[in-house]
Amino acid sequence: MGSVTSLISKRRLLLLLVSGAIVVALGVLAAFGVRALAPRPRPVGTPTSMPLPVPSILLSPQEVEPGELIVVTGEGWQVGDEVSVDVIAPSGDQRYVPRATVAEDGSLTAAFFFPSESPWSGLSSATVRVSSAATGDGASAVVQVAGVVETPPPAPTATATSAPVETPTPATPPTDVPTGTPAPTAGPTGTPTRAPVVVPTPTSTPAILGWRGEYFDNRFLTGSPVLVRDDASVNFTWGTGAPSTALPADAFSARWTRTVPFQSGTYRFYVTSDDGVRVWLDGVLIVDQWRDASAVTYTADRTLGAGNHTLRVEYYENTGTAQIQVWWERLGDFPQWRGEYFPRPDPVGTPTLVRNDVSLSFEWGGYAPAIGLPPDGFSARWTRSLWFDEGLYRFHAVVDDGVRLYVDDTLIIDSWRDGGRRELTADRRLTTGNHAMRVEYYERTGDALIQVWWEKLALYPDWKGEYWSNRTLSGSPVLVRNDAAIDFAWGGGAPATGLPADGFSARWTRTADFDAATYRFQVRVDDGARLWVDDRLIIDTWRDGAVRDVSADLALARGTHHLRLEYYERTGEARVRVRWEKVAASYPDWKGEYWSNRKLEGKPALMRNDKGINFDWGDGAVAVGLPKDDFSARWSRNVTFERGVYRFRARADDGIRVTIDGKVVLDEWHLSDGDDRYTVDLNLTGQKAVVVEYYDRGGKAMVDFSWKRIGDWPMPRPTPTATPTVEPTGTPTVAPTATPTTTPDPTATPTVTPSPTVKPTATPTVTPTATATVTPSPTAKPSATPTVTPTSAPTAEPVTTTVRLNEILPVPAQDGVIDEFDEWIELTNVGLAAFDLTGWFLDDGAEGSEPYQISEGTVLPPGAFVLFRGRTTGIVLDDAGDEVRLLDPAGDVVDAVVFGELPPNASYSRDDIGTWHDDWPPSPGGPNVPPSPASLTGIERLNLRLRGRGPQYSEPKRIGGPLPW
Repeated sequence: MGSVTSLISKRRLLLLLVSGAIVVALGVLAAFGVRALAPRPRPVGTPTSMPLPVPSILLSPQEVEPGELIVVTGEGWQVGDEVSVDVIAPSGDQRYVPRATVAEDGSLTAAFFFPSESPWSGLSSATVRVSSAATGDGASAVVQVAGVVETPPPAPTATATSAPVETPTPATPPTDVPTGTPAPTAGPTGTPTRAPVVVPTPTSTPAILGWRGEYFDNRFLTGSPVLVRDDASVNFTWGTGAPSTALPADAFSARWTRTVPFQSGTYRFYVTSDDGVRVWLDGVLIVDQWRDASAVTYTADRTLGAGNHTLRVEYYENTGTAQIQVWWERLGDFPQWRGEYFPRPDPVGTPTLVRNDVSLSFEWGGYAPAIGLPPDGFSARWTRSLWFDEGLYRFHAVVDDGVRLYVDDTLIIDSWRDGGRRELTADRRLTTGNHAMRVEYYERTGDALIQVWWEKLALYPDWKGEYWSNRTLSGSPVLVRNDAAIDFAWGGGAPATGLPADGFSARWTRTADFDAATYRFQVRVDDGARLWVDDRLIIDTWRDGAVRDVSADLALARGTHHLRLEYYERTGEARVRVRWEKVAASYPDWKGEYWSNRKLEGKPALMRNDKGINFDWGDGAVAVGLPKDDFSARWSRNVTFERGVYRFRARADDGIRVTIDGKVVLDEWHLSDGDDRYTVDLNLTGQKAVVVEYYDRGGKAMVDFSWKRIGDWPMPRPTPTATPTVEPTGTPTVAPTATPTTTPDPTATPTVTPSPTVKPTATPTVTPTATATVTPSPTAKPSATPTVTPTSAPTAEPVTTTVRLNEILPVPAQDGVIDEFDEWIELTNVGLAAFDLTGWFLDDGAEGSEPYQISEGTVLPPGAFVLFRGRTTGIVLDDAGDEVRLLDPAGDVVDAVVFGELPPNASYSRDDIGTWHDDWPPSPGGPNVPPSPASLTGIERLNLRLRGRGPQYSEPKRIGGPLPW
């Protein structure tokens, strides 16, 4: 009996360990794509013919309680395939759990907790299904659910038992039993093999008639959904609100599933999302845009057979506005352009009119496009798929007011603003095949106009020259040709046959590659000329006049830029020439350097002089060649300050930091909506090197930086004469209060809170000789004289602690995108008693960086682990290698580690004897173990991971809320 009890206790202990550690291991599998542990490979024989293996799965255990861990192992699956694991209730309710990847021997392993909420808690059994969308393979197994209390049939007579038995009091006592009198128990039914488990009454599940909507209070679809409901359609614009009072307005996610009957044909699936979205059709991922974005519409075309097809939509909202719409159409219904018209300036929601448009060439003037639409304040969207031969194409749009043109979901023309008639162009190289086209348009007021067309540029490898027989570039050109250069002196003649010698005009367009530099563009002309670079008019001399030279300097980002020159000749001599050259850059104000990444890495894509640092780019880009999101900038200049106190002010969306003479004086390098204003007061005099660094992650972009003199620099106070002295007898006299010395410092002296590097005591320890240790009396007042106790030799007191650095993951990547805010640092307590980390610090050892102070009440139990994420600490580790330090409240380094460059999602972990490893699998929130031997089965590997360091390991306690992982 004792051995059985011990066995049960060990099983319960294993379940306790699972509750704390395996959920973290599962998080690793889901978040980092780490393959689950595989079963033991089967022996390979040498038969003359080998039958194809049949995929199979095995559940362990085969009987579970709600919330208990299930391990799924399988054999006979296709190597490298990614399979999905579903739990299916008899009612048809379905729960998706993390996917698994098939190992090289055809085996797989997955682990999950059986759901404990309604309706799963009331089931007696469920089906676990493993399936592959790629091969069609599948296998199922039934798991029995224990712990469900079933009401026994009423006994014919009530017979009291020989010993009183405590039973739960029913919600409504029987009317024939007096209050306070124990209800009679039923007759003996035998000794039960399992103690009954009281299960809470399950809440009712809504009848799912449309989409099954599951809503989570995090961005990762993890844990149990906070809300499950029936959604008639996936068509929500929550703005800055939440889908429900049970959910936050930001950082939530949702999953919708539905089976829909389709007719056979080709369908276009649309999804508009702010922020991330993924769409599966019959288990195949057709839209994968799991990233922050502002109301972007994505499309995917698929040919379907007649019958039922399953759709799954996953969505997350990070910050800002929240929006998700899903719909589809059968493409055969719109042979040319599918036109959707909306009675509002934004093409969102349900269109008032949907029709086929043969071409996009509309000039409605002051009228509406159709009955039911207003003449002003409307919008439209046109979509179609077209075949293109391989080559370079120039897309044109003539518009009044706003237009956006997408090719294969890439925005190539973006002029979403009010404005009169204007022509926009963009060049795009396309491969042979079908390409998705989308045009979005809105009309604010006045005339309504939209025209879209394109042409292949193979005939114009240099300048495309278009010539008109009038001075206004109106109508169709008389001549279109390739011009190798724009350097013409026609004198009194005509450019070509069919054109007049006077009263003609021309337009030349091309794209050209430029370095990141400042260029001087020069135009020589008689009569009028206008030059655009990237639709920015930089030279405008559109007037009659004799031959003259006009120039303009422009800083360009590295990459391809579009040039356009327009010219007209009235009478007399005809002359036009354009050229450009690099010029030595000068920065009389701020030297602005811009990068197309948010880490100021590599060569800047743009360098220019900026008059001031006061920009509000909104949702736009700094310049052509730079992205709208994920960019950074650095401004630098030398400034001479009159002696005084200066207040520096900064505001940014997102991060900003300021250095003066290489010293960081303001560091707000984090996400921000731009509403917070940062200030720092400094004593300055003389010339200083001022550097401002900025980054934008997503959404709107703005930065504002300035300073002003707010007062005189106070004169230093005299140095106090009271200093600690040592009496000849070896007894030092300590002054009651040490007055600090104020010394003027010509360098920047910020008034922000300094880094915690000073001991918390204000009374210095005085050591008069090398052979004596000063030991103050514990009852002495501040003016008391400490007692000198001679010792044989000074002995340094070692810093001891049972908490140490345990594991670091510096390069986290989700869906291939590296995000430094998901970096984490793990601590563990290797001692036998709980350890209070209140007031301790973490940093990366960088000079001038602000350490992270661990919050009050953070107590680490023995054998427990705690993670600190970059979004909490503000520590950004260098991807090429860095240092991490643990400091005590006095600022002394207690533990430190230096590591080199690691691949994405790889950790640097420590073993029991203190050796660090860069090839062990990540184990956040649990002990570090080496890669499992290939000879072990999936269950053995899982058990090895659970055991870790054996009896020394215990489940981490949650102190002050959930762990940051």
